[in-house]
Amino acid sequence: MNAVFMGLPAREAAALKIFIGVGMKGWTSSVVSSPAPALPATTVCIVDLAGMGLAQWSVKAEADLLVMLGGQNALLLSTANNSSWQDKTHVMSGRSKQQIACLPKPYGQEHMRAALAGFVSDGVQPAPGNKLNIAQTSVWQAGTESSPAPAFLFGDLRAAQTMFPGLRQHLLLCKLMDLLALGTSCELQLSVHQAIALHPAQGWVAHNAGPGVLARLALQGVPVASMRVRESGCRVAALPVRENLDTFLWELAGASIGQQALPAVRDAELKLRSMPGFTRVSAASHFDLQLAAICVRLPQTLSGLCAVFPDRDPAAIARFFLLSAVSGLGRLRLLEPAVGRQHQCRPAPQHVRTPGSFFRSMLNKLF
Repeated sequence: MNAVFMGLPAREAAALKIFIGVGMKGWTSSVVSSPAPALPATTVCIVDLAGMGLAQWSVKAEADLLVMLGGQNALLLSTANNSSWQDKTHVMSGRSKQQIACLPKPYGQEHMRAALAGFVSDGVQPAPGNKLNIAQTSVWQAGTESSPAPAFLFGDLRAAQTMFPGLRQHLLLCKLMDLLALGTSCELQLSVHQAIALHPAQGWVAHNAGPGVLARLALQGVPVASMRVRESGCRVAALPVRENLDTFLWELAGASIGQQALPAVRDAELKLRSMPGFTRVSAASHFDLQLAAICVRLPQTLSGLCAVFPDRDPAAIARFFLLSAVSGLGRLRLLEPAVGRQHQCRPAPQHVRTPGSFFRSMLNKLF
């Protein structure tokens, strides 16, 4: 699939280009002033209505838009609290034999992902006239989207525990990491009636413990020593809550360690296997998104990122390394240990232009 941007501000177009390149497999993107006849039939025009001078629907505005689209399918980005275009897209689709949907601003990455997914069904162009309900689609996808299995490796988990020895104090998190390192599905009984079933091969977790119970166990952890483990399967159907394993572990680790990262005693290199599901993570920040966009492309070291972002708290970068590793999304490779002292991130000298300074500057402008 090919997405072309029309009328988007430069910063928004650049951010969308990164998002599509990283998070939309098989998609390409570019900026055009108006669709060219040579564009493939699988093109979707992402049109900023205000940027094209078409913020308010009218008969003339609709006619001008259809001329600009040149028969291509389109996702219209409307201004907040302006439903004039949303009320017309279904009729426009049927009349013009194009698929046209509307996404109101502000939107998140999952809203955009769901909107673009509406133009594709198993690689076949949908029939014209299908109305896309953005609100319903995005909510459904956020709750059921399946991410790739984390493919936990024993070395990654042990590397995280070596890099952050303070993890040993977080008993529930360590217990789950030890079970995941076995590579088999199992069930951890939290109490007589509550349990967590782990399936690392398929990348999901099922449980019947409320957020309050998990948060309390993550912080206290005293009862963990008495919890029993058994093979999973017999009670999975009775566990109503089912989540992506990487998201569950990211949230649990975040609740367990809090906002301040554990001290890192070793430098390490991190490479993300895939982008975290930040729309399903309650405490994710824009800086986490920046770091993920960098680490999903090329491996990055903790010390290197601290030098690239000298104005950021090194603890936030170390926290991202920890959450990426324990969630199973990041491959962690330990580097040479610091001798006789804890690893420290030091800012790069002001007169030195680091290799990642250009990328850092661009991301800071985008986000």
